[in-house]
Amino acid sequence: YVSKPVEMDQLFEVMSRVIQRKATPEEVRPDDMDQTGLVDLAKLRDKHRRREDFLKETIALCLQIMPGKLAALQQALGANDLALVRKTAHSLVGITGEIRAGRAVAYARKLEEAAQDMDLDQAGSVFEMLDSELHRVMEYLAKEFDIGDVS
Repeated sequence: YVSKPVEMDQLFEVMSRVIQRKATPEEVRPDDMDQTGLVDLAKLRDKHRRREDFLKETIALCLQIMPGKLAALQQALGANDLALVRKTAHSLVGITGEIRAGRAVAYARKLEEAAQDMDLDQAGSVFEMLDSELHRVMEYLAKEFDIGDVS
């Protein structure tokens, strides 16, 4: 449940709990992915049947939020704040699950687990992979849905 006015962090936190049960990386098979292997466009579009405008708004919102989440992760890692890393990685599990970015979901989960295990070195390594993957996902989705620059 999310009360109004909707706070985006709270919305994505709720979405992540729902999505965790539905969009696990194990469910994403390579033949389901688009040609880049970044996003399962078929499932994403199927989820938003005949509501391309809502899908584009959802993608735009995710693309708006993700750079801030990555910056927050980088800052938290620099400050050795693994509690914030875990919380932020958890929210990225929900966001990346919403857009059906299977590898990004897996990296976000690994980062969340590394932070939970208090493994700063592992968290740093996984963050690098997640950061790289999310930049490719953002660039791809911005182009695919004609959203514009998402740096």
